[in-house]
Amino acid sequence: MNPVLRPTSFPMRVDVIPGRLKARVYLHDIDTRDGLISCWTLVSDGLSAHRQKELQFTVKRAPDESPQDFPLMILDFFKRVRDYAENGQLVDVGGVTEFGPDGFLGRNSIRGLAYLGPQPLKDIDSSSPFLTVIVLMDEELKVAKAFGLTRVTASLGEAYRYFPYPPWADRSRPSVVSIETMEQQTILSRILCARVRGVNARLERGEELVLSVPRDSHEELRAGLVTIAPAQPLALLTNVDPQANACMVWRPGQTGLNAITPPDSDGSRRSGNFVAFVPEQSANDFQYLEDGFALMLTNSTWMAIRRALESETSISVPVSKAGLKFSIEWLRATYVSPTDGRVYVAESWRTYGTADPDEKGPVATERFVLLTSDSELADRISIEELGNFMAAVKAVVVNQFVSVPRQPGQDLAIECEIDPGNESTFHLAARPGMDPEALQKLSDHLQAQSPPAASGSVKFQALFRIWGGTGAEFG
Repeated sequence: MNPVLRPTSFPMRVDVIPGRLKARVYLHDIDTRDGLISCWTLVSDGLSAHRQKELQFTVKRAPDESPQDFPLMILDFFKRVRDYAENGQLVDVGGVTEFGPDGFLGRNSIRGLAYLGPQPLKDIDSSSPFLTVIVLMDEELKVAKAFGLTRVTASLGEAYRYFPYPPWADRSRPSVVSIETMEQQTILSRILCARVRGVNARLERGEELVLSVPRDSHEELRAGLVTIAPAQPLALLTNVDPQANACMVWRPGQTGLNAITPPDSDGSRRSGNFVAFVPEQSANDFQYLEDGFALMLTNSTWMAIRRALESETSISVPVSKAGLKFSIEWLRATYVSPTDGRVYVAESWRTYGTADPDEKGPVATERFVLLTSDSELADRISIEELGNFMAAVKAVVVNQFVSVPRQPGQDLAIECEIDPGNESTFHLAARPGMDPEALQKLSDHLQAQSPPAASGSVKFQALFRIWGGTGAEFG
């Protein structure tokens, strides 16, 4: 690597590969429950040209290190990732890079790097889609490979009291897990475990367990399922859902449930390390199991879930006597707006409220689509308050058309952008074309709704079929 001019002020820009790859280096503090931690954060700039998300790598600064002594090895690591990306080898959430006996960052105890969902940090520019990179000690790497990366990150979060995990690399810390005790005591050593890129799980208020699967991981998931016998129990390892405000934690010898949460969280949206599917049961049931969720299923319910996973279709089925449901949502990486034809690209676009066949009246909800990425959304607005506002938007549409005589079917797209200061802007589009006065009236009623507080722009679309719609596809 070419010599790097040591900075006298931060942030600084470094030419890693002149004209092709740069990096920004920040010197800053992270506020934790145990006080401020002085850190360097290095952010790549140029990987996206090869369809690779940028990388954010934070390192805790030792007391005897001067501000100018940031680890140059990370810049070389960025270069290596770019070289791999240029050849089509990309890293993403849940991925791991392993090192040999020499380790990384000058420590032979650091034997791997984990790529996690974006965790924005104060005063760090994160405008481009990025991954957070953390280090894994020798034992942590072994546990992550055998029993799931979330098991390790949640243990780190518990040890450092930082949700969902500490984003900084502490080069001198010990491992927070032991592979030997894990192998002896975890249920996962006695069940088939499977990983599928980008799969998340969250339990919503104890009422619905949602499995989120990227559409571009469908083939990987389908190929794995066809090799598994119908009666074979399966633990699908999952990442922490970006919408979760709690994450299950388990350690060998632990009795009872344990979870980590961010400050002031009610823990109503729990994520975990796995979803276990256990067929050949006489009735469906749900239970917490270590740091995951277990579904005890009849063969017919398990086959219905398998068919949904294999065919890339959504499903919602009751899985407990108390009425708890299991649902699958499919995430897409790109979304074409029906209002202006714009193509949105991010880690994934979540859709909510898919068409309900039991919905009555002239208005049928097709879906809601969030046009703000998960990492930005969680940092800018209350998920619960946003959900309430979406419900208010739907109510306005229903009230608009409930007493209007039936007309030819219309497809209605409403785009809303919420900005700081409780400001909101709506854009409406209808096909084949709605009366302008009716659209203006609807726009006025929508504009009269009070949006939730937001620290940054949040955008979503609400898609409806009016009087049955046109039958054409939305974007």
